[in-house]
Amino acid sequence: MISFTGGYIILQNINQYNRKTLLVLSIIPLMLDLDHFTGLGIQVLHNVTVLALASAAFIYLHKKKQEKYAAYMLALTVMLGGQLLMDTVQGMYGIPLLYPLSERLYMMPASWDITLPWDHTSSIMSRYGIALLLYYGAVFLSSKLFSCNR
Repeated sequence: MISFTGGYIILQNINQYNRKTLLVLSIIPLMLDLDHFTGLGIQVLHNVTVLALASAAFIYLHKKKQEKYAAYMLALTVMLGGQLLMDTVQGMYGIPLLYPLSERLYMMPASWDITLPWDHTSSIMSRYGIALLLYYGAVFLSSKLFSCNR
């Protein structure tokens, strides 16, 4: 759902919203979870390589002046990033972000929760809220930067 709303916001802000395209784009980040069922292991799709390939495709399309497809690729890139970010928060063991360079698992620690200085049991913002703040910050920033460069 987070990827869907991020993609919707980006496509709406850059005037490239299309319901069918958004539906297809929102299914693709869910495909990252297919590596749980293939037996290949979580490292295959849960890493920055997938994000880097999507970013490279966006840059290529943008330089070729294929703005409509570049907009879709930007939305997909941010949606994939949101999927990975949420897996670092909700995952059981973390995800290997730097695979194949490293198999170390990364997870957003519970110590990132922001609490009141005088009462460490009262949370101001949890790591889930921090992840959402980071994600939607990236959504708005990327849509504004893309619309300025057009």
